[in-house]
Amino acid sequence: MQYVKYIPSTKGSPFHYESQPLFSVLFDHAPDAIFILDGKDYSIIECNEVAQILFEAKSKSSLINLSAFRLYDNEPVEFSKDLIESNIINKGEYTQELAFRTLRQNVFWGKLNKYLIKADNQQYLVLRISKATDYLDAEEALSKLLRGTAKVTGLIFFKELSKLFCKTFDVKYAFVAKISGNKKSLEILGSYGQFKNIQLEKYKLMNSLVENVLKGYTTFYPGEVNKLFPEDELVKENNIKGFMGTPVFGNSGEVIGMIAFLDDEVIKEAPNSRYILSIFASRTAAEMQRIRSKEILKEQARKLAISDNIKDNLLSIISHDLKNPLHSVLEFSELLKTNADSYDKKNIVDRVTIIDNAVRNIYFLLENLSDWSRIFRGDILQNPQNISLNEITEESLSFFRYLIDAKHIKVQVKLNKCPEVHADKSMVFSIVRNIFSNAIKYTTADSEIRIEYAASDKLVTLSIQDSGTGMTEEKIQQIMHAGNEIPELTLSNENAVGLGLILSKNFVKRIGGKIHFDSTIDKVTKVSIDLPKA
Repeated sequence: MQYVKYIPSTKGSPFHYESQPLFSVLFDHAPDAIFILDGKDYSIIECNEVAQILFEAKSKSSLINLSAFRLYDNEPVEFSKDLIESNIINKGEYTQELAFRTLRQNVFWGKLNKYLIKADNQQYLVLRISKATDYLDAEEALSKLLRGTAKVTGLIFFKELSKLFCKTFDVKYAFVAKISGNKKSLEILGSYGQFKNIQLEKYKLMNSLVENVLKGYTTFYPGEVNKLFPEDELVKENNIKGFMGTPVFGNSGEVIGMIAFLDDEVIKEAPNSRYILSIFASRTAAEMQRIRSKEILKEQARKLAISDNIKDNLLSIISHDLKNPLHSVLEFSELLKTNADSYDKKNIVDRVTIIDNAVRNIYFLLENLSDWSRIFRGDILQNPQNISLNEITEESLSFFRYLIDAKHIKVQVKLNKCPEVHADKSMVFSIVRNIFSNAIKYTTADSEIRIEYAASDKLVTLSIQDSGTGMTEEKIQQIMHAGNEIPELTLSNENAVGLGLILSKNFVKRIGGKIHFDSTIDKVTKVSIDLPKA
């Protein structure tokens, strides 16, 4: 072909060849598709009729001036250009297998030969493409891989696949991996061969020999990987020379993993190796998706069990904590209805007070359940403002005055000159109300509760200390590590279940503060909350 003389053409393709019988037979009647490319930009400047038929073009003119890389189905342009320049220009003819895409968007598997020619002091590239007709055959390699992995699933599938790839393609190392960390690291699902001095999970992917695979391209470096990637840790530590890898795609077309095999010797590309890799990349994707679906179902089942447990606890709380106050409301309202005519004013006031206290108790419980429900749904909006802890405390004292008086508890409030805090008022009120309620609940009769503060440059610390039963370290840890779940109900003479403190901890965290517990059994519990200073 070095004797072919090209001359300009005034119509049709950018140039044509002189009608030489020998060349006409070789070019127009060749069994393979032949493209002649411009040696500078690799655009198509001539092709034969087989090329037109193979790539489903209406005419040869539909192919003229197209970039040759338009014929490739899934190869990176820059990668392909580098491959041409490094293998063709420097070494002559080069052959590879890959998928091609026709002008009608149909894909076929084929074999590509590339070689350089020169004519009239110009450089041209010749592509010879033949459609692979044997890749659908049940060849020995494919059959071996299919048989070896037919009855295995999960992680065993990935391990067995890696082992079979090593044996089938006669390479030293192979692995199947999932891409994690925003394409920054590998999660090895299965591997074969022991890599030296490196953990693949910590292998840096950017600027490595697998980078083109991450971009979605099947990549083959037969040899000299150690020269192409001299700083690659995997290559350097294991003296890798040959590499082949293919991407694993997710449902939406993103690269979610890869299959790769490597060797410290030159790898000879086996027939149909890329096609075989593409088959098992699809199988790997399906298996990864199956495992992920199983994990999702397991997680959903776990959440459903938690949800059922929450509902059970919620019903227990409602039935337990509402029983006594509702019983009081029913009992004393019945007494008033029946004996109103015979009661004097004091008897009526006493019974109305009992009913009022019971209703307050019910209201307080329902407020907590409402707050918890909003947290659980993620339906909470904050409205930070400057607020007075003194006013919040006085409002809480007023709300629980009936309980304080009933247990003859002395409350000492030392909040004079307490700085304002900057937070959501309803959240702070809920925090103080719940901590104070807990203190009253567990403080023994005729005892004392102390409320005081300390201030720094950025924080105000409000402390509420009772004189009661105290809390075990286990109980404190349960509160500190609880999420949004309702704690299990523990029946006692008191109707506390820990929900109030869990709500307080959650709200304190949301407004940028911290909560601390200091407790001694049967003596004292001190709860301190750090709040942002206004």
